[in-house]
Amino acid sequence: MPEMQLSGNEAIAWAVKSLGVDLVTGYAGLPCTSVINTLKDITTAAEMDLEWSGNEKIALETAFGVSISGGRAMTVQKMAGLNVALDSLMVINLLGSAGGLVLAVGDVPGSIFSGNEQDSRALGAFAELPMLEPSTPQEGFDFTVQAFQLSEKFGLPVILRFAKQFALAKGPVNFGGDLKKETKIISAIQRSFAPAAKRVAAHKLLHQKNQEVAAYYAGLSLNQTQGQGDKAIVSCGYTYIKVREALEAQAWPQACKLIKLGALNPMPRDFLTKELQGVREILVIEEIEPYLEEKLRNLVGLEGLPAKVYGKTTGHAQWEGELSAQHIALSLEWFLGRGRGGAVDFGSVPVAAAGNELPGFCEGCPYDYYFGELKKFLADKRLPRPVFTGEPGCSIYLEAPPYEMLDVKVSLGSAIAVACGLAKMQKDRTVVAIVGDSSFFHSEVASLIYAAHGQADIIAMVVYNHTAGVTGRQPNPATGWDLRGEKAEVMEIARIAQACGAPYVRTIKGRDQAELREAFSEVFGRKGTRVLILDDPCTLI
Repeated sequence: MPEMQLSGNEAIAWAVKSLGVDLVTGYAGLPCTSVINTLKDITTAAEMDLEWSGNEKIALETAFGVSISGGRAMTVQKMAGLNVALDSLMVINLLGSAGGLVLAVGDVPGSIFSGNEQDSRALGAFAELPMLEPSTPQEGFDFTVQAFQLSEKFGLPVILRFAKQFALAKGPVNFGGDLKKETKIISAIQRSFAPAAKRVAAHKLLHQKNQEVAAYYAGLSLNQTQGQGDKAIVSCGYTYIKVREALEAQAWPQACKLIKLGALNPMPRDFLTKELQGVREILVIEEIEPYLEEKLRNLVGLEGLPAKVYGKTTGHAQWEGELSAQHIALSLEWFLGRGRGGAVDFGSVPVAAAGNELPGFCEGCPYDYYFGELKKFLADKRLPRPVFTGEPGCSIYLEAPPYEMLDVKVSLGSAIAVACGLAKMQKDRTVVAIVGDSSFFHSEVASLIYAAHGQADIIAMVVYNHTAGVTGRQPNPATGWDLRGEKAEVMEIARIAQACGAPYVRTIKGRDQAELREAFSEVFGRKGTRVLILDDPCTLI
């Protein structure tokens, strides 16, 4: 195939297609959504099974089932999704894979459209799994191939970590040849370590596999060094591209090495020990946490190397947020001897606008209508302002004027449980949980059972807009279509809420103002767990 201009995410998708992966699962969210969206466009249902799963835990577990049956599988999620999947991942790492199993995990330095600024590399190391990070779209393709080969060679899931700027960056990608392999169905699964002794033995085997993986890295070109001298700058991922550009802009000094790590766990100890011989000072520039910095400081101590390590923890690299060219330039100016002193003053760098996460609702949005009417209703009835809980999704726009109707937002699927806790203390105000239909199926069902069983005095307002609006209008079990646009069974939210034991469940369809106000009067006049389903499709679908 000729060279193509692809983004990092598109390159991952094309590698997955070239490998003939059997199943790709995931849950939508910046910066990983376009991996599955691209696969939807470049494959057919006959070629590949694609799905937006109920949540990231389900996505991983389904992919694991394919892998231990001999197939190749990838699951795609942003960093917060890895948290959701972690409970199962911390057992799957012991059980091992058979066909290739890769977790593509996207991080968001700067936290745009994300609840936090989390670094997935820490969780990858915590799970004791091989972890790779590409820097360019070409490496996005190559490292995806390598991740599947690594997984199949060692029988381990492999994490492919990337960040937002890599996902969006465009570059040339060359690939060709048939990387597919015939799937041989495995019938002898044997993936249960019930006795404790087996689990301990499996943990020991995991450590042995990691040692073998580290040795295997030595034969690959995942890690690279440019330049020479007694100073070294270490980076990884797309941050490396930014560092290299900054060095070139400053007339790269001859006495400085630039080391790029593509293998992040286990750390390529032999490679680093060799490259750091004769190095006196190391500057680590990375996003988001000082992951490499702390690993290198540990390695320098273990190997007895004379080098001193600088980075985020010493005040010589900007810690929080997405690194700008100016942040990197200040770090390099300090490290390369110009203006050498104490910690670097990053406060002088103007903070670029990260983007407005609260641009407001789209024209005709159901949230805009329903909560505008609710605000009028509360004012007309002179009711105390409720306490509102929400979660990632369209409800975040309710935080901004003219609504100011979002008090607490934690994570996807948290609105009802947080509301239950608030209701134990907020006796003089109604507590309202704002729930999207996608988050209802993601992880709110269990919380609703908890609320109903405990007779929590809350109102759960489920905005049934028939899609995951903020992340690109992906389907959920109540939308009536699947990822490829084919008709699917509709799971009725009202029936599920009733089955959860909620004593009051009512659905309002459309925008009959009189009916809506009557429903508001009813739910605010009652006690106990009340579920009000506001059924009106997103105007963009």
